[in-house]
Amino acid sequence: MSPDVKHEFEQVLAQVGLTGSDAIRIFINRVIIERGIPFEMRVPNTATIQAIADARANRNQKIVNSASDLLLELDEADE
Repeated sequence: MSPDVKHEFEQVLAQVGLTGSDAIRIFINRVIIERGIPFEMRVPNTATIQAIADARANRNQKIVNSASDLLLELDEADE
């Protein structure tokens, strides 16, 4: 996990009073209780498969520093 992703993950969790360890423990317990992943997972469509391949190959990536910067980028892309 990149330091930036880890930092944002920890910031989000701190806002709800959790640590990364707490979140992982909750996830593990939910997997056990639900006998599977505790959220819906779907087979990705062609565009998503291509985006995953691009991300793994470090192609076509835009770096942003925060979620708010990401939202600004997305808004600009819609214009």
